[in-house]
Amino acid sequence: MMNMEDSVTYVEIIEKGMVKGQLNAILRMGRKKFGAPSEAVTTLLAGMDDPERLADLIDRVLDVSTWDELLALS
Repeated sequence: MMNMEDSVTYVEIIEKGMVKGQLNAILRMGRKKFGAPSEAVTTLLAGMDDPERLADLIDRVLDVSTWDELLALS
């Protein structure tokens, strides 16, 4: 019998939730540090779905001064 964790659909749902949480964290931290993001920044972030890349952005928030610096390596 297959475990739920082995289901491709289950894994996709978990990954989508993780990406959504990471994007939310980036936006929350970024708003606090840089101010409201531009529409271009919001659009760029909304198109990101790589959990590792998003984790890198979370790590960089404390090291940069602007949204543009944060996303420069995107």
